[in-house]
Amino acid sequence: MVKLEGTLSDAVSIWDRLEAAGLAPISYDKEFVETFAHNLKLRNRPNIREELVRINPSVNDVLSAFVACCQPFDSMSQDIWSMFIAADAKFSEQNLQIAFDFDKAKPDAIKFDLNHFKAFP
Repeated sequence: MVKLEGTLSDAVSIWDRLEAAGLAPISYDKEFVETFAHNLKLRNRPNIREELVRINPSVNDVLSAFVACCQPFDSMSQDIWSMFIAADAKFSEQNLQIAFDFDKAKPDAIKFDLNHFKAFP
């Protein structure tokens, strides 16, 4: 486990923390990072850290860009929780496992709806 310490006092420290926490800007999180860079009006460069050093955006701007990138994930989570509410699901004797496959070759890979939940034995 990565130990995350220190104050997030500028754009670079926030970026460093995101990478230390597991952000994968050139693989899994590439689209997230592209949107983040776009929101901050960074040049299209492979090294976001260098761009953050160059323009030195405010912490507020970096956090706003980050939260804007997270919004679709928040919406997806709210949709999933709404399904549980609609099913009147208050507890389970088993853990629920949700698997996501974000491969662009499989645009319909996320198949999880209320019927899946109700059908679980």
